[in-house]
Amino acid sequence: MARNRLNWYVRALHRRREPLGISAYQAHGRLASIDRGPSSRCMVENPAEITAQQLREIHELLRKLVDCKSVIEGYAQHSWNGCRLHGQSLSVEDDVWHHFSALAASFRRIADELQPLVALALVDSTPSPTDLSAVMKSLDDLRGVPPIPAEWFSRDPGAVAGNVIKLTKAAADQAGLRQRLSPYVDDIAQRFPSDVVPALLHPGDEWGRLVRPHADRSIRTQIDYLSRVLGDVLELKQSVLQLDDAVKNVMGCLAVPLSTEPTIQLLARLVELGELISASGALRQSWFDSTRRAEIRSIASKCLADTAAELVTVAA
Repeated sequence: MARNRLNWYVRALHRRREPLGISAYQAHGRLASIDRGPSSRCMVENPAEITAQQLREIHELLRKLVDCKSVIEGYAQHSWNGCRLHGQSLSVEDDVWHHFSALAASFRRIADELQPLVALALVDSTPSPTDLSAVMKSLDDLRGVPPIPAEWFSRDPGAVAGNVIKLTKAAADQAGLRQRLSPYVDDIAQRFPSDVVPALLHPGDEWGRLVRPHADRSIRTQIDYLSRVLGDVLELKQSVLQLDDAVKNVMGCLAVPLSTEPTIQLLARLVELGELISASGALRQSWFDSTRRAEIRSIASKCLADTAAELVTVAA
């Protein structure tokens, strides 16, 4: 029984099967002989219904596809790239002959026009159709270049060209630096107040010496230093405003009118007056009576004399 089943398995394995006309043994052998590689993304409809002839045709097409490798890899440069034709007709053939002939004539005319530019080394060589856009842009940029004097090339054209390249690079570097210098102003000479220049050059006061530029400082260091000075000045301004409000409040409490703005020296006297008032203690309103002023002054003088005598006695 086991031998019959084994014989039946061998006969089934070697029996030819349609539609390919090969046995399962042959199919497994072909699969085993195929080397590992990329798989095709082509969809095969109803693979179980493909005949041996169709399989040979597919195999032949795939073999021929290897010969088209360069066309597939360079599809963007192929002359038929973008073509949408699905059929051929007499009108299509005539159109192809007409337009391709006109295109060939245009290319010949462009090549003739570029020959003087090639001779002048403005164009390396006759460009391909795909390079025409870059060549036209380069020529258009050349139109904006000012005329170069012929004397520049009378001695050493290579040195002149090198210096022009260095000058162009220096101009580009300068433009980049000016973009990074946010405080930079082009018209500073017109905007700077001329009446301030003498005071900055020959400062006669302390504030002038503070803001005067120092030769041993860099521009960035001077900017940072002046920024700190500006902060101090703004802080001082705020303190002065607060002091002005305090002086007005004190003058209002003392009922002492001021005919002019108080000077710094007067402010110092006002501070001494405030300290004296705060140290004298509470005062009575009757003390300021004009009729009793002489009496109060006499009593105060006697108290001062008695206090001084007492102090002398204690010291002895």
